[in-house]
Amino acid sequence: MGAGALTLANQYKPSAITLDMYLPDMDGWRVLDRMKQDLGARHIPVCVISTDDSRERAFKSGAMAFVEKPIRSKEVLDEMLDKLRAYVVRPQRNVLVALKDAAARKELVAQVEEEQIHAVVVRSTEKFLQALEEEQFDCVVIEDGFGNLNPHDCKRALQDQSTLGPLPLVVLRTGPATEGRTPWTSDDTVTVQEVQTVPRLFDQTLMALHQTWRGCPRPSVRCSTSSTRPASRSRQAGADRRRRHAQHLRAGHGAGGARHGHRLVRQRPRRDQPGGQRPADQGGADGHHDAGDGRHGDHEGDPQAAAGKNLPMIAVTAKAMKGDREKCIEAGPGTTCPSR
Repeated sequence: MGAGALTLANQYKPSAITLDMYLPDMDGWRVLDRMKQDLGARHIPVCVISTDDSRERAFKSGAMAFVEKPIRSKEVLDEMLDKLRAYVVRPQRNVLVALKDAAARKELVAQVEEEQIHAVVVRSTEKFLQALEEEQFDCVVIEDGFGNLNPHDCKRALQDQSTLGPLPLVVLRTGPATEGRTPWTSDDTVTVQEVQTVPRLFDQTLMALHQTWRGCPRPSVRCSTSSTRPASRSRQAGADRRRRHAQHLRAGHGAGGARHGHRLVRQRPRRDQPGGQRPADQGGADGHHDAGDGRHGDHEGDPQAAAGKNLPMIAVTAKAMKGDREKCIEAGPGTTCPSR
């Protein structure tokens, strides 16, 4: 079951997941989307099992591998599982970094190395092609227009790098698209993700490498039996970078609240407000409101309720309420938080 799979993924933290797109209770694409939005599960490699016309969508949605239905033989599954296992047990991820912007390059490399990712940095087309011949990479990060390398030449150089599926290619485009330039597109060789900022570049690189982000460091605990030393400059700089990354992910998102369910619906942002600004871009809902059930709304005809249909939602419910997590996920919230 799809809803149960999401719960089990968070509970047991599996090394990999095989996902059939045709599930009895939920659409498989919805399950995959929920997994890739969940900070606790998005790094888990997923192998999608579906018909061949779903291949491109699967990789674009974050899948690492794909098996076509009908499955021809047991050996096909065994081969895929062996490749998945070889990937997850490998202690190190390798990323090729080709960025013109020196500041962006320095910041990205510092961030990925803190996550124990091996970064190979190149500053010319010749070094870029040489690195691809000498090493196998799990992801390539490139800036649009790097070394006058066009997408066709880049894809031709990357065609021998893919293993389980198309190689993840994260493209940094800091300015508007240049007229006449060939766009970056996904195909059987690469899966392209375009970003405009370094924090998003770092986030997409972690996603492409199926690596979890350690986040902000835990506060140090003083021990009476040992002396404490101030954090080194490099450790403090790393903590500052992770804090800025977390702040960036939250940037631009206001916060709103309501004690009653019907008031929450009335407070949903409207695009016709002055300046076109939305007062809040995320919502939190208690599964048991003071007025009504938080999982079900009685405002289907309300245009304001319809406007909040695609709003990211975090559901808060009690641990003692058995089955609430599955019901909330099936209803739509991206994740749930148990209340104490």
